[in-house]
Amino acid sequence: MVDHAAEPVETLKTGTHADAAAYLLEKFPGAVSADTRPGFQGVIVDPAKLVEVAQTIKDELGYDFLSSATAVDYLGYGDHLEMVYHAYRISGGTALNFKAQTDRENAKLPSLVGVWRGADFQEREAYDLYGIHFDGHP
Repeated sequence: MVDHAAEPVETLKTGTHADAAAYLLEKFPGAVSADTRPGFQGVIVDPAKLVEVAQTIKDELGYDFLSSATAVDYLGYGDHLEMVYHAYRISGGTALNFKAQTDRENAKLPSLVGVWRGADFQEREAYDLYGIHFDGHP
């Protein structure tokens, strides 16, 4: 395991998405896990830590643009809905893919509008199409 704690923030802001995922796994043990499903990538974030992890992704890792926030119902992959987020650095590079899962019957996640204003209409769409309620959505 690499100790990213000693790295300057500017170094973290220029690393790859794999570096960013490794940093999140180390910084949020138990709240961030690698998505190991066949054909999937990125990390899965505990909804209770979603806002804190998203703020870290933006502030410490430099992913200043939320490109998409998409609700997905992977029928046959359990009894949950999933929000899939893609964040980019305006300065360039590949996307960081992170996800949060919620119960299908009581679909609720914290809003990320306070982190990225661009999440506003994407969360509205997820609510309209999948019924996911976003706590704190304006």
